[in-house]
Amino acid sequence: MRLPLLPPASLSPDQKDLYDDMAAVIDDNFGELIARRKDGALIGPFNGWLHFPQFGKPAWAFNKSLWEHSVLPAAIHQLVILVTAAKFGARYEIYGHEYFARRAGLGEHKIATVVAGERPNDLTGDEGVAYDMAAALNRGAPLPESTYQAALKTFGKYGLAEIVFLVGCFSMVAVTLNAFSWLPGSLAARFTCFRDALGHRGQEAAWIVLRAHRWSRRPPKLWKTSTYSLTLASLWRR
Repeated sequence: MRLPLLPPASLSPDQKDLYDDMAAVIDDNFGELIARRKDGALIGPFNGWLHFPQFGKPAWAFNKSLWEHSVLPAAIHQLVILVTAAKFGARYEIYGHEYFARRAGLGEHKIATVVAGERPNDLTGDEGVAYDMAAALNRGAPLPESTYQAALKTFGKYGLAEIVFLVGCFSMVAVTLNAFSWLPGSLAARFTCFRDALGHRGQEAAWIVLRAHRWSRRPPKLWKTSTYSLTLASLWRR
C-alpha cells in the first residue's frame, strides 16, 4: 500500500475527529464488512482520507450525506454504486458494496453480472432504469434525455439526483482507492500487504489467492464475477 495504515493513537487532533466520525458510521452500519485492522486502523478509502483530512473531511461528508438522505430503495442505491465500482475496478469498493448489495436483497446473479461490467438480463423495471442511468453517466458523455426522463418518472427528482451524486461520489471513492491502495507486483508481496492490512481474516483470504495462483497469472472471468472479488480477481488487477 502506498499510504501506511494509521492506528488511532498516531492521529493528529484533526485526523482523530474525522476518524471518530467515520468509525461511528462503520460501527453502526457495516456489519461483518472488514473496515479496520485489529489495532483500529481504518482501511479502504478511509485511510486515504485520514492522511489528508483537509480533503478527507469534505469527501467523507459527501459520502455520509448519501447514507443519511437516501430516498432510493437500498437495492437500487447499491446497484448504482456497483455499476460505478465496476467501471473503475476499485477492489475494496467492489468488495464492500457486494456485501451491502447482498444485504439489501440484490440477487447474487445480478451482483456478479454488474461487477463483471455487464447488464443483468433479469433486472426489474426500476433496476433497469437505475442501471441504464448509472452506466450512461459512467461513460462520461452527456446523459440522453430519454434516460433522464425515465429516471425522473421512476424515482422522482430526488431519486434521480441521488443517482447522479452516487456516481459522482463513488467515482471519487474509486479514484482514492486506485491511487493509494496500490499493491506491489509480486504475489508474495501482495500476500504480505493483504495479510498486514487485514490481520488473521486477511491472511486466510490471501492464502486462497496463493493456492489459486497455480491456475493462472490471469484469473478466469468467473473469479471476477464471484463473491470473492476482493480476495481473488481483484488482487491481479495491479
